[in-house]
Amino acid sequence: LEIINLEEYKKQSKGKYEIAIISTKIEKIENYIELLKDMVTENTIIIPVQNGFYTYEYLEKEFGDNVLAASLSIVAKSENNTTSENLTKKATFSISEPKDQELNEVLTKFINTTKNNINYEIISNKQELMWRKFSRIVSLTCSCIYYENELGEILHDEEKYNFLIEILDSMKSLASEYGVEIIIEEELIRINSISPHLKTSLYESLERGVPGEFQYIIVEALKRGLEKN
Repeated sequence: LEIINLEEYKKQSKGKYEIAIISTKIEKIENYIELLKDMVTENTIIIPVQNGFYTYEYLEKEFGDNVLAASLSIVAKSENNTTSENLTKKATFSISEPKDQELNEVLTKFINTTKNNINYEIISNKQELMWRKFSRIVSLTCSCIYYENELGEILHDEEKYNFLIEILDSMKSLASEYGVEIIIEEELIRINSISPHLKTSLYESLERGVPGEFQYIIVEALKRGLEKN
């Protein structure tokens, strides 16, 4: 396993990789597409973990079925400019099942190497995974921003928790228009397993006075709603 700073990779190519987990900011994805092409082979699995649909759909156009849908929630507290404290005991990494047998073998090897530190969930339907992930992040983001609270404060206040459930229910209705069933009880179990210190990245961006993922989460939800109304 190797963590690669893509800015550093520009200066010196380090070869090809079996799996590339893309964790850069959504707005930077297009800047790094040529670098990514240089890092992968026809049997490389590409796993974007950004919120929303944009990164997955953009990379899928370039790399087809080598791109797997994924959901990963890790909450960390910045200690300084270079280090952070991990507040997630054991993250759950949800990944869509590869269609290709060779890619499936690559993913299995990766999971077996890292399963002591991460819980894995393999989901056969990409769209189900994407909509479940999107519904959670929209509900969490709207709730944290509206009340200006961390997740823990939302979960332990009946009024705030009901507000979160109402948004989740609205997202369930929207997902059903796209042929995906969201089971609210299951998503609430996942939400309650997240670190109570979660604010969501968009909430933290707005606190800093920058738009962050606004267009990829809030605007995206509105756009997909308008497409069905």
